[in-house]
Amino acid sequence: MNKLLNLIIVLFISLGFVTAIEAAEQLPMTYVKTGAKTPSCGKGGKTPYVKNTHASKSILVNLHVKYIYNGDIINKDVGNYNLMPGQTKKLTSRCSVPGPTSQLFTYYATAAQWL
Repeated sequence: MNKLLNLIIVLFISLGFVTAIEAAEQLPMTYVKTGAKTPSCGKGGKTPYVKNTHASKSILVNLHVKYIYNGDIINKDVGNYNLMPGQTKKLTSRCSVPGPTSQLFTYYATAAQWL
């Protein structure tokens, strides 16, 4: 997947859609993965995480969380995370509420840069 993204970036640079500087600034974002995994939360609850998938470079990542509160969509900055190569970091010690009415918290990266 990362090789395909790198190829697309090179293509966009060669066609003049983006400059090499803009492409280089976006490249670290291709190595950031957010999601939720099932540790020992019990009853299907999941813990959100962020991961640096690069094998040799550290990344500084800015994360936001999106959720619904009293019918309003909330986007909140949760801060910056320094991630070593291959490091996975739990974003909270709490788990999501399992089931069809579970509260959904979606974590996503808004910026990333090499350290």
